[in-house]
Amino acid sequence: MSAVKPSDPAMAGLAVIPPVSTADFADPAWIGPLAREAERLGFESLVLPEHVVLAVDYTSRYPYSKSGRVPLPSDCVIPDPIDTLAYVAGVTTTLGLATGLLVLPWHHPLTLAK
Repeated sequence: MSAVKPSDPAMAGLAVIPPVSTADFADPAWIGPLAREAERLGFESLVLPEHVVLAVDYTSRYPYSKSGRVPLPSDCVIPDPIDTLAYVAGVTTTLGLATGLLVLPWHHPLTLAK
């Protein structure tokens, strides 16, 4: 299979979002090969989430699942995306890096400015 060229104007940029439920994306032995393969295949970017807290009891309906519940356990460990994206930046050359969500008040502004 040949890689899609990200510079091809006919192709929309596609991003990879790794599964969150196992917290594997913070493991360099897992995320490094995934990121390099995504880059090789021509994906535009890697997007990582951040959630500081997952609610245990709530009455509102979560709109993105048929059950109306968030499909993650409330004790799911979601690693810091900035740390992980910094690592990915060191093992890739063209892959864009982004957060799908970043809780700004939980980060020092000087740390994010780096």
